[in-house]
Amino acid sequence: MPFPIRFGGRRLDLCDTDDHAKSHQSSIPGDSAVLEMQPSENSLAVSERLRRVSTPETNPFINNTPPMCCNSITKAIFIGVFLLPLRLVLFGPSIAMAWILCAIATTCIPKPPKIVRDEEAGGDEEAVCRPTRAEDDVPLAPWRQKLVEYTAFWWRLWLYSLSYHNFQVVGTPAPREEARICVGNHTSFLDIFAMYACKRFMFVAKAEVRRIPFGWQIIRAGQTLLVDRCDKKSAASARVAIEKRVRCDHKWPTMVMFPEGTCTNGTALITFKSGAFNPGVAVQPVTISYGWDSVDPCKVYGGGPGVGGIIWRLFTSLGNTITVTFLDVYHPSEAEQRDPHLFAENVRNVMAKHLGVAVTNHSYGEVQLLLRARKLHVKGRVFPKLNLEMTNLQKILNADCSVDDFKYFLQRFHEVSGSDGLLDRDEFLQLMEMPENVITRGIFDIFDVDHTGSLDFKEFMS
Repeated sequence: MPFPIRFGGRRLDLCDTDDHAKSHQSSIPGDSAVLEMQPSENSLAVSERLRRVSTPETNPFINNTPPMCCNSITKAIFIGVFLLPLRLVLFGPSIAMAWILCAIATTCIPKPPKIVRDEEAGGDEEAVCRPTRAEDDVPLAPWRQKLVEYTAFWWRLWLYSLSYHNFQVVGTPAPREEARICVGNHTSFLDIFAMYACKRFMFVAKAEVRRIPFGWQIIRAGQTLLVDRCDKKSAASARVAIEKRVRCDHKWPTMVMFPEGTCTNGTALITFKSGAFNPGVAVQPVTISYGWDSVDPCKVYGGGPGVGGIIWRLFTSLGNTITVTFLDVYHPSEAEQRDPHLFAENVRNVMAKHLGVAVTNHSYGEVQLLLRARKLHVKGRVFPKLNLEMTNLQKILNADCSVDDFKYFLQRFHEVSGSDGLLDRDEFLQLMEMPENVITRGIFDIFDVDHTGSLDFKEFMS
C-alpha cells in the first residue's frame, strides 16, 4: 500500500513491493522489433531495486570529446595554417547562399505572430509558440519549393567546410505517398543540415531555435512547426498541426521529427515521444551517424564544449564523416495504430538494432535537470553523477515524483553537499532533518548503494 515521505514540504507517495506489478522494458533491443514485456521490477529486493536505479549503464548526455593534448594542439595549428583559410572561404559563402535562397523563397509571406510568454506554461523562461496559423498550413508555391531544393548543394558544401569531407547517403528517401513522416535519432545541431543536404524536408523543432541569429528565414523556408517542449498547450497545438499536415493531400514535403526531443551523444536511443506516431501512419526511420577525428559533434548538457567550441574544433579537424541511412518504411500494425507508445517503442528498437546501441529510459526530463544544475552553478565534474533515469525511478520504486520535484531536490541537495556533490552521513541527516540513531544510520546505509560512505545525487534520489 502507498506510504508518504515528506521532505522540505514535499510529499512523495511510495508503494511497497506487494503493489500491482508493472512492466519494464529491456535496456537492450532484441532481434524482434516487437516490444516484449518483462517481469515486474517491484518483486525485486529493495537493495537490488535501488542499485538498478542508481547505476544506469549509459550516460547519453556527456560529450565524449577528448581533452586537448600536445599532439592534438600541434595538428590543430598545422591545419589552422594550411586548411583553415580555405575552409573559411567555403564556410561563409555557402551558408550565405543557402540563406539568400531561403529568404527569397519566403519573401512576401506574412510574418508569424511573436512568441509570447505564457504564465501558465510552468517553465522558468520558456515561451509558447502557436504553430497552426492558416497561412502556414499551405505548402510553398512550386517556384519557392524549387529555390529551397537548390539549398541542398550549399548545405552539403557548408558541411564540407566543417571538415565533413565524406558525406554518405545510404538508402533512398521514400516518397511522401509511402511515408509522410521520417523519424531520426538526434545527436547534433548538424542533424537538420545533414537532412537538408539530402532533399527538401519540413521539420518539427523546439521553439528556442527562433533565437538563432539569421535563422528565421531558414526555418520559414522549411515550413517548420515550432513547439515549446515545456508547455502542454504548445504541444497540443503542434499535435493538431502535425495531424493536419500529415493527413492533407497538398504537396507538403516529408515531415522530419526527432522523437527523442533532445540531443544525445549517440551511445543510446532515449525514450521516444509519441508525437510522430500519434497519426498512426507509416514512417521511415532515419539514422544519422558521425565519424569524428578530434571532436564529438553532439551538443549535450551534461558536459563538453559548446556550439562555438565544437565548430572551432571541426575547423581544425583533418577529416570527418556523416552517414545518413534511410531504413525501410515501417508500417504500423492495428495494435500500434491504437497505441502510439507501442508504435514508438518498436520503431526505436528497429533503429537501435541498426545503430548497434542500447535503448534507455532517459528523457527530456533529465535535460531539464541538467539545465537547473547549470543555473545552480553545479561544478562540471558533478554532472555525470546526475545521470538518473527518472522513468526508471518512478517505475521500479513506484514513486510519484515530477520533474519539478527532481529540480527541488537537486537544489536542496546542492545547498548541503557543496562543491564535491557528495553527502556524508552527517550532511544526509541534516538534509533529511533526522536525528542520529541506529535506525537513521541504517537508512543511510541503505541509500549508500556503493558502500563508499557518501551519497551522490543518484543514490540520494533513489
